[in-house]
Amino acid sequence: MFGPNPLCSDYRFKFPGDPDSFNGWSNNFEYTECGTTHPTPRDNVATLFLITNHTQNPWNDLIVFIQMFATVHRCNLTIDRSDSANTDYDGGDFEAGRAPIVIKENGKIQLHGTANVCTEAEDGIMDPNVGYYALLTSIGTPESFKLLQSLYQSTPHGGSACLEHKVVTFDLVGVYGEKEEEDDDDDKLLQVTAVTGIEPETSIAKDPNCAQSLSTRFFLHAKNGNAPFSVWNSTTSGANSGDPPNGTLACCHLSYRDGSHDPSIGPTIETIAVHKNHRGKNYLPLLYETVHQFVGQTWTLECLNNDTETGNIMLKVTQLTNAIVDVHPKTKELITDKEFFYKYAGFGVRTQKGLMAHMFSGGRPKDEEGVVYHKLLTPPEIKKRANRIVGPSMKSGTTSEGKVPNKAKKDNKKKSSAKRVKAGEQQERFEALLDWKENLGSRCCDHCGSLQVAGLRCAKCKTAFYCNQTCQKKDWPNRHKHWCDKTKDEFRDTLVAMGLMDKMENGDYALNMG
Repeated sequence: MFGPNPLCSDYRFKFPGDPDSFNGWSNNFEYTECGTTHPTPRDNVATLFLITNHTQNPWNDLIVFIQMFATVHRCNLTIDRSDSANTDYDGGDFEAGRAPIVIKENGKIQLHGTANVCTEAEDGIMDPNVGYYALLTSIGTPESFKLLQSLYQSTPHGGSACLEHKVVTFDLVGVYGEKEEEDDDDDKLLQVTAVTGIEPETSIAKDPNCAQSLSTRFFLHAKNGNAPFSVWNSTTSGANSGDPPNGTLACCHLSYRDGSHDPSIGPTIETIAVHKNHRGKNYLPLLYETVHQFVGQTWTLECLNNDTETGNIMLKVTQLTNAIVDVHPKTKELITDKEFFYKYAGFGVRTQKGLMAHMFSGGRPKDEEGVVYHKLLTPPEIKKRANRIVGPSMKSGTTSEGKVPNKAKKDNKKKSSAKRVKAGEQQERFEALLDWKENLGSRCCDHCGSLQVAGLRCAKCKTAFYCNQTCQKKDWPNRHKHWCDKTKDEFRDTLVAMGLMDKMENGDYALNMG
C-alpha cells in the first residue's frame, strides 16, 4: 500500500478550515471534482443514463434495444460508434472500453453520447454500482428531446434515469429556520432553485462527451414575490464566478459521478454549506432534504452493488474534510460536513474496493466519502411528488410543507406547493433533521479502519473515532497524541520537528509526502 505517513493525512483532513475562507463560505464553490460549476439549462436537452449489462456483450445489448424500440415505434433508427462514423466528432479521451456513439433517425443525428462498446472477448471497465451503461444526450431539437424521452419511457423502471437540463424551483411554503420568520411577509418564504445542465461553452451538437460535466446546483434563498431568483448574473465575483449568487442562504453542488479511486456514476454531493451570515437557522437540513428529495424524484437508476438490497438508489457524498458548514441552532456548536452526514443524515462510510483505492488508500481518509441508500420510488410516487418537497409530519395548524403563515393559509387552495402529500417516511425523516435528532451511520476506526455505527469518539478533540478502547489506546502513542486537542499550527510545529513537514525559505510549509 502506498501513501504518506498517517500524520500527514491527519494534518490535511482532521482540522476544520477557516469557515469564512471563500467570500463567507467554508467551501470553494469555484472548484468541483466532477461536474461544472456553471450548469447551464437548455431547451430540449436531457441526458439519459441507460444500463446495458443484460449480457456480457454491452454493445450488442444497446444495439438490440435500439432495434427493438425502432420496430415497436415504427421508426428508422440506427446506432453507430461516432469515432468510426462520418460525424463532426473531432476526437477526445474516453475510458477503457467506452467510445462515442450516435443515434440517427432517418439518417439525421438525434442523440449522441458514450457507451461501453466491449464485447465478450474484450475487456471493459464496469461501473461498480450499475455495471455497463450508455450515456445519451439530445442535441437541443424538439425531435431529439422527444426521442430521448421515449427511449427512457421504454426501459424497465430502475434501468435508466433521465435528467432534463432545466431550472426547477421548489416552494418551501412556511418551512422556516427561525420562529421569528412566521409572519405574513412573502419575502420570508423560502425557495430552493435547482439548476441542472452542463458547461455553458460546451457544444451539445458536437461533443459526445458533453454529459461528463453534468451537474445540479441548489440555491436556498428567500422568495421575493413573483421575481425569479437570479442564478448567475449577480455573483460577488462576476458573472463567470462559481461563487453562489448574492442572496443565497445555503448552496449545494451535486455531480453525477465521483472522482474517487473507485469512481462510479450516480448523484454525488460534493459540497454543501450555509453562508456565514445565516448559520444556526436550520437552513442546512432544509437544503439537504430538498436535495435528497430531488434525487428521489429524478434519479431512477437502481443501485446494483452488493452493499444494499434490490430496489434502492444510492446517494453519495464526497470530499468530506471536516469543513464547517453550519452551526447547531440549539447548542451553537460548529457543525462540520462529517458531523452532519454521519451523525444526523444517516450516511455511512463508503468502502472503496477498486485497485486504485487499495494502492492509494493511505493518501486520503476512508471516511472522506459516504453513502446512503433509499427506496427507488415508483412512477406513480414520482408523479405525485414531482417538483414538490414533502415537509415534516402533519400537525395541528400545519400542512405537509410545515408551518404556514396566515397569508399563506388563505392561499393554500391556490398554491400547488401547499397541497397535502402523504409520505410518512419522508415526513418523519425531514422532521428528525429539523430537530437535529441523531441518525447515525457507520464511521471508520482511526486505528484499524473497520466500520462501526456506534463506536467511541475522543472526548477531547471529538474528531477521532475508534471501534473500542483497545484501538483507542493503541492509536494514542504513535499518532493521536501528536494532534489531539491541538490547533493546526501547533500540530504543524510537531510535524516539522518530526521531519514530516518542511519550512520553505518564503515562510510557507510543505508536507513531506514521501
